[in-house]
Formats: sequence, structure tokens, C-alpha cells
Amino acid sequence: MGAGAKHRLVFVDRLLAALVHLRHGVTHDVLACWFGVDRSTITKTIGEVRPLLAERGYPVSPDVRLRSLADVVDHLGASGSTGIIDGTEIRVRRPAAGRKDRDKFISGKNKQNAVKTMIVTDGEDRVLWCSPARPASCADITHARQLGLVKLLADGPAVEIFTDAGYQGLGAQTGGRVITPPHRKFKKNAPDWYEEVHERQRKAHSSRRIRVEHGIAHLKNWRSLARHLGRRGHISDTVPAVASLLSHQQIGTWTRHRRREHRPQRSSRRLTAYRARARKGCPVNDHLTSTAGGLPSRQPGLTRPALSTYVDEMGNQVLLACGMAAGPLFTVAYLLQGASRVGYRPFRHPVSSLAFGRAGWVQTVNFLLAGLLSLVFAVGLWRVGFSRWGALLIGAWAVGLLGAGAFRTDPVANSTGFGPPAFGERA
Repeated sequence: MGAGAKHRLVFVDRLLAALVHLRHGVTHDVLACWFGVDRSTITKTIGEVRPLLAERGYPVSPDVRLRSLADVVDHLGASGSTGIIDGTEIRVRRPAAGRKDRDKFISGKNKQNAVKTMIVTDGEDRVLWCSPARPASCADITHARQLGLVKLLADGPAVEIFTDAGYQGLGAQTGGRVITPPHRKFKKNAPDWYEEVHERQRKAHSSRRIRVEHGIAHLKNWRSLARHLGRRGHISDTVPAVASLLSHQQIGTWTRHRRREHRPQRSSRRLTAYRARARKGCPVNDHLTSTAGGLPSRQPGLTRPALSTYVDEMGNQVLLACGMAAGPLFTVAYLLQGASRVGYRPFRHPVSSLAFGRAGWVQTVNFLLAGLLSLVFAVGLWRVGFSRWGALLIGAWAVGLLGAGAFRTDPVANSTGFGPPAFGERA
């Protein structure tokens, strides 16, 4: 069978010791005291279990595991999910003085000795893959290229990958499949409308990319990755092992949530006097009293900031839609007046508010309505920030339409002059 002392720990105890060490960062001496064995036994146990955990892969379902970056790209393409990529640094021990490539571990961002790894998550904070560790002096985009991400995205299925500004340039190399933050065109003295549009685009991108930061935070909750105090050679197994365990935990939590969503709702409990007194002052008391049953089910909805933003965007769309209706309405009325009024010449006479003869109020309403819709359209352009000068010009034109409707004149009857009616008519 072989020489040497036999293990006094069964496999379950060895696995438990490795998990406690990875999760809480407990030293080998303390673990040896807990399990009643020598410290070298704990060291050997963790060294044997850690590679096994690193090779488990990353489960995305009870029967599917991802083991490489190519598997991740194929999974995102098949499921239609959005991937998010970011790099993170883990502090390690400083290499000995005089050792070759000692400066490679110094991070250019934090100026500390660290290693770098790339994390891939989906839109639900679930960790899909974690790359092997490299010295922290390597840039994020260089690390991604060395892992073959550009070739996998260019030749693989159509997927969307959100990244931060450290991956600028990958979008052009992958045909737009890598989405980076919007580029700022104005370095100085940017107009106000551009600042608003750029800030809105930047926040929209950041709100989708923040998921990978949550995944990295979950990884750093494991004390072995908060700061690695062991040998640097073990970090390449420690990072995938922790990421695999975290992915397994997340898929279990996600599966339980899915089961809870599809679980049939229990019948509401009868509202007793005790429960009514306990819920006194609750905003849903009126609903409880009217339905004579328990608490209403919580429906997914928007928070107050998101709801206000949604209402604001919908208001802008309504304003712009009103402006789009002003042009066709005014054009149709203009063509009808030329066909219905005898003696009216469209290329000689200005638009007459009495072109319909006795039904002149129809054209007056047309002027007022078109002017009002145009004014609303100008307000919508001003709020969106698309073109402030365009909004001012359209607003001036809308005021002219309102003036033409208020100061009516009839060019066919030769009643134009230099008074307010003529000004409104020509405006």
C-alpha cells in the first residue's frame, strides 16, 4: 500500500478543514488543534483538496458545468444572456529581494504586491468563470487578449459583453460584441446638453455593469481571497476553488428562488382582531380591511427613483409625439384651403385663417392647435437636450402660428397690411 503514516482524518473531515480554511482563513495550526492532528496533516490535506475543488467547474444548472472561457461564451450564446467581465487584484506576499521578475507583482493601480484575475458573471450576479492568476502589472485588456477572448467572441456566437473603460478597444476587434463605457468627445467646455446625454449614457452602462462588482465582492468575502498570506504558487488553485464553490452556492440559491416563484400561493389567513391591532397604522390597512384577508402578495415593480425616471422618459416621448403630429395636421389643412377657396393663390398669398370662408373657425383652430403642438414639441426637444437652438427656432415658429390664429386676416379680401393681423399672418 505504501509507507508513511496513515491519515487520521476521513474524507469528510478533510473536506471540512479545507472549506473552513478557504472561507474563514483559519491558519493550519488552529485547524490542527480543532481536529486533533498535526499541522503537517492539515497542510497536506488542504494541498490535496484544493486542486480537486478548483477542477469542479462552475455550475449553471444541476447538470451543466463550465470549465473554460470557450464554454462560457457558448453558454451565453445559447441562453441569450449578457456577460459582464472585470478584473480584480488580490494582495499576496512580496517576493524575496533579488528574485527575478520581482517587480511584475507590483500593481500599477494600488502600488502593492498583488496578482490579477478576470471574473465573468451574468446579469444576475452569478459567477460563470474565473481566470488563472497573473502578476498584477499586467493590464486588464492584455490579460483578456492572452486568454483568447478576442478570438472566441469574433468567431463564436453573438453575445454581449459589458466591460469597464480598461477594455477600450476590444469592441472594434470583436465586431461590437464588447460594450465599453461611452467615449467622451468633449474634453473641455462641453455644452450642457452633451453633459446630460453623456451622464445618462454612462449611468445606463454602469447600472448594467455593476453586477460583476457584486460578484467580485462575494468572492472577496472569502478570507482566503481578501489577502492571500500563503505561497503565491497556491493562489492559482485557490481562486478557481473559491469561485467554483461560490458559483455552486449561487446556483442553489437561484434554484430555490425559482421554485419559490412557481410555488402556488397559500390562501390568505383570516384577519383577526390581534392582527388588525398589530397592523394598525400600516399603509395597507385599507386593503386588508376591504379584502378581509392577509397581506397582499408583493408584486415586482419599480423603485421610486426608477419610477420617476421612467415617467420622465415617457413624458419626453409624449411631447415629441405631439410635435410629430403638428406637421401633418397643418399640411393637410393648408392643402384643403387652397382647393376650397376661390381666388386663393398658395404661392402669392400667405396662409389665410379665413380660407374656408364662413367656416373660418376651422382654420383658426388649426393654427392654434398646430402652434400648441409645435410649442410642446419644442419643450420636448429642450428637455431631451438634442438641440437647444432647434428647440428655440421651433418654439419661435410655434409662437408665430399662435399669433396667426389669434390675429386673423384674409389676404383674398386684401385686408393685409402692417398691423397685428398681418404680422401674425406672415409669422
